[in-house]
Amino acid sequence: MARKQVASSTRKRRVKPLATNRSHKNVSRKYTLFLTRSRSRSRSRVRISQLADDVFTLTNEARAAAGLRPLKKLIVTTTLPNGETLTTDQLSDIATLKARDMRDNQYFDHTSPTYGSPGEMLTEFGVNWTAYGENIAAGQRTPEAVMQSWLNSPGHRANILNPNFTYLGVGYVPGNDQSEFSTYWTQLFVTL
Repeated sequence: MARKQVASSTRKRRVKPLATNRSHKNVSRKYTLFLTRSRSRSRSRVRISQLADDVFTLTNEARAAAGLRPLKKLIVTTTLPNGETLTTDQLSDIATLKARDMRDNQYFDHTSPTYGSPGEMLTEFGVNWTAYGENIAAGQRTPEAVMQSWLNSPGHRANILNPNFTYLGVGYVPGNDQSEFSTYWTQLFVTL
């Protein structure tokens, strides 16, 4: 049987902006996009993106069943030097980085050795949050299984059903030959 793990939720409220002297390897202070040009996306990338989107949808279904407003994606639009417009889901990009960091650095925790706490990571990538929550999980093979794990945990359920959160980003990465788990999942909830 595959190993599964769910970590306790983290919620914090920021009263004043964070000031930090931490230096993070390979992290810039601005939200930076790495672009590649391709005529078609690989099937695996489409599948990975769909799994994260399914968790986003299931989260909003759980909120609707509880009579709550749906969470939104934090969409950022940037004009490139050539005049083209690029639109991306900033929180999902950050959540995916967190899931990948857990896999690649072989840890399972809210505090990253690369990015620090979820609040520090959000700030590092330019999200001006006033409150956040993070749910992480590993080993669940489907969006339905990870959502069931989170909804069965009081702390995770509290994040999912928190009426004060307005934005959600979901990250998913598959495990690899060196990782302890077969899957890594992250939900980042934010109030701006």
